[in-house]
Parts: sequence; structure tokens; C-alpha cells
Amino acid sequence: MDPVDNTSSFSYKAFSLTRDRDNKFPWGFTFDYNSNILNSKTSLSNDACVITSVTPCSPAEAAKDVSGLSNGNGLQVGDVIITLNGERVAGMTDNELSAKLQKADCSILISIARIGKV
Repeated sequence: MDPVDNTSSFSYKAFSLTRDRDNKFPWGFTFDYNSNILNSKTSLSNDACVITSVTPCSPAEAAKDVSGLSNGNGLQVGDVIITLNGERVAGMTDNELSAKLQKADCSILISIARIGKV
């Protein structure tokens, strides 16, 4: 089933992720700039950065929703990353975003668009 259809809407959230102080462990998610994941009728650009996997027991799965818009914690497959620490990710290459994540301190703030039914 296609994760997006014409009746989809988006909720926008901000998540705080924290990892060990030595930054030895990854953030626990993978992403892809893949417009095929999103329906052409969405309001998101073709260079949207979509979360493609979330590792169990990782900082991504344990991420705290700091937007105050829901009780749900954790990043989810299909979430579209809008910003990383306040910087828009649209237009970045995979390598640029990966480098920013690798160089990040022990905490990051990610804003996302989450696809959901109306």
C-alpha cells in the first residue's frame, strides 16, 4: 500500500534525540531522498528526505516529541525530515546530511512532517 494518498494530511512535529556523550553510537535511523515514496499530490518537494528505517532501542526510537502536539514519542518510518538543528535539509545531498549527523554533538533537534489520514 502506498503510504500517501489523496486524502492524506500532515502533522508537523519536533523531536529531540540524545545519544551517549562519546558519540560512539549512531542515531538509529536511515533516510533517503526519494520522491517515489511520496505521492505527487502532496505539498512536499521532490527532494524530501524520508526516514526509511528506525532501529529498536535507538535514540531515534526513543526521541522525545518536544512540539507538544502529541503524546507519541519516536521517529517513524515514513516521517519526512524538514530540519536538522534548525537547518532545512531539502536540497542537501545524502552525504551532506550524513556528515552533519556524524559531526553532531550528543543531542539533535529534528523537525518532521508525519503523514496521516484526515
